[in-house]
Amino acid sequence: DSYGGNNGTAVGGAVATGVANWGSNSGSFNGTDGYASVADNPSLTLGTNFTIELWANFSDVSGEKIFMGHDEGGGYVNKWIFWKRGAGDITFHVYPGNAYVFNYPWNPVQNIWYHLAVTRNSNNDWKLYINGSNVLSENNSVVTPNSNAPLTIGQSEGIGFFNGLLDEVAIYNAALSAAEVAAHYAGGVKFQLAANNDNSTWSYTGPDGTANTYYTATSTAISSALN
Repeated sequence: DSYGGNNGTAVGGAVATGVANWGSNSGSFNGTDGYASVADNPSLTLGTNFTIELWANFSDVSGEKIFMGHDEGGGYVNKWIFWKRGAGDITFHVYPGNAYVFNYPWNPVQNIWYHLAVTRNSNNDWKLYINGSNVLSENNSVVTPNSNAPLTIGQSEGIGFFNGLLDEVAIYNAALSAAEVAAHYAGGVKFQLAANNDNSTWSYTGPDGTANTYYTATSTAISSALN
């Protein structure tokens, strides 16, 4: 998916798949060499007011898993990276400044969609959101650099290749409010109603009365097939 002209190119074992948390497709990454590359553009420079947002579904939760980064390479060069570290936390790293803006303990499980968002406002207030909830707040004045390199999704510095699905990856030039992040999370939640009449067999039903559709968090009408 692309909005605003920042089209990504699949590299290695990265493909578009019909499995998505929202919409019709997500990016599938193989954990070894697959990622998406987005050509450098001034609109990708974070500045002091921004939001990074995405949905992630892990096929493998071990080790380092990078969601996205904007880096000029390994070592002491311009970069920012948003990732799950192997130590069991989620972090945002910036250089110069060698700042880990936050390290929040987090151990996701496989095959579950997580909504993740990072915001920063002009007062240098950073917030981390997981599934619509503000789980951590920090104040840090570190400068997020303008890296002269492509933005990458699913790896950074040639390491930390993501294994699983990434969907609705977005960068905004404003810090979304807590209410806006919560609304984005709620808009991406989908579910079906489960029924069990024999203590053995389950059936799952969406708003059209079949298993082919899903309710969302904002849905109100329950299928008449369940009355």
